Amino acid sequence: DDRLNARDTYLKILEDRLGDCAAGLKQKAKDLEDLNTATLKLHEDHENTKNGLGEVNNNVKKVNNHVKTVHNKLEATAQGLNNVAGKLDENVNESDDLRQLL
Repeated sequence: DDRLNARDTYLKILEDRLGDCAAGLKQKAKDLEDLNTATLKLHEDHENTKNGLGEVNNNVKKVNNHVKTVHNKLEATAQGLNNVAGKLDENVNESDDLRQLL
């Protein structure tokens, strides 16, 4: 009778452990599924970030080219203004010379 009680106790302990293991495995499977979902989301976010970065890179190149164009036009305008100022100075000098002659 004691051996039967001991065996029943032993079986109960084994059943409890088996139940705990099964619950643990179930939780680990859920955790793994959650991790897989998070990994897929992270991968999708990474792809979106790469695509967004590519667009930003292209836009930076466009802006850089536009800045170069504006800079070149500004330099040309400044040179033109310098030329006009030089001609204006020449005309003022010629006008002064003509006034003195008259």
